[in-house]
Amino acid sequence: MAIRFKPKLGRLLAVGAVAIVAVGLVIALFALLFGTREASLSLRQSPLEPGQDFRINGETITYATSDTFHEFRIGKSGLTTTPLGTAISGYDVNGDNMAVFSGSVLQIRGLDEVTLTGTIHAVRCGSNHVAVLRRNITSGADSIIVFDSAGVASADALDYSDGKVVNFGFYTENGSDLLWAIAVAAQQEQPVFNVKMYDYGNGGMMSYLQPFYDQAIESVFFTQDSIFVAGTQDLVRYTQAGGRERYRVRIFGQRVLDMAESSGGVSFLLQPRHPAFGETLRLLTVAEADYASESMVSLHLPDKVTSAFLQGGSLYAFTQTHLYSFNYAGRRGLVLELPAPPQRVSRVGDSNMLFETEGAVYLASITQ
Repeated sequence: MAIRFKPKLGRLLAVGAVAIVAVGLVIALFALLFGTREASLSLRQSPLEPGQDFRINGETITYATSDTFHEFRIGKSGLTTTPLGTAISGYDVNGDNMAVFSGSVLQIRGLDEVTLTGTIHAVRCGSNHVAVLRRNITSGADSIIVFDSAGVASADALDYSDGKVVNFGFYTENGSDLLWAIAVAAQQEQPVFNVKMYDYGNGGMMSYLQPFYDQAIESVFFTQDSIFVAGTQDLVRYTQAGGRERYRVRIFGQRVLDMAESSGGVSFLLQPRHPAFGETLRLLTVAEADYASESMVSLHLPDKVTSAFLQGGSLYAFTQTHLYSFNYAGRRGLVLELPAPPQRVSRVGDSNMLFETEGAVYLASITQ
């Protein structure tokens, strides 16, 4: 006859309690090692004045008020102000290189004032050069004159008497400045857009792309291997060496907001031009090869997008009430409620943001 032993109730309860505690410890350890902390948008009051035309270069934020130049660098102490002596019409800055102008008078940081012929309309700073767009008072013809770091002007101005310069700037690679300029010739029945480049790391040697007869050209983006031209109909890739066209991707009805390089290629943040599609963003990724091999991700947010940019491998989109983040494959990450409706949010460096409200300017970052 088999004998069965009946365990006592107290022993069963003790064993069960130990098992529950052990399971709880395993769950807690797993959460500690693999769990995610709740993210938040951290806002820090800045000394910047609201309502200004801020320029962001890396982690430096600048603006001008009346006759004073203001400069704020992330991680540095306080706001630096520089009296200018007179009201200015405009300025540009790139690192320590800065230029201001008023009428026909130009001043580069650390150098004496220079009075030019014609009226200055804009300046752009490279790492070691300053480009000045001026307009002839009599003929209205545009030209660009370039100054080096010693304040010496190029021997010959870049002549655009057959059209108007609509955008220009510098691309700097390894300390070498390349000036690009978009101009439109309007004397013909249809406007013709031209893109020219001047390599000041190679004596200012000029190169140009084939004219665009079918669309307006708005901006130019550079990588180490590519030149991307964004138009009202197409995004066009050219090789850096030789400027040969490789492909075109149709982007009609959309404007390019931002560009970022990633392991999967080069990604462009697009937004529809029509206000009826204000809740939509698209992320176009293309290859730096002979063929685009493009992929397009469409993102539809609950409300109208007020600001959006690419930063640190993520897409950040702001509405009046929330911040949304996505990876480049379109997978949504964060959804954070905002403490106040932003008038504008801009990328600052690799991890900071400039968060502007109606009455204050904050430095923002995502903490987890």
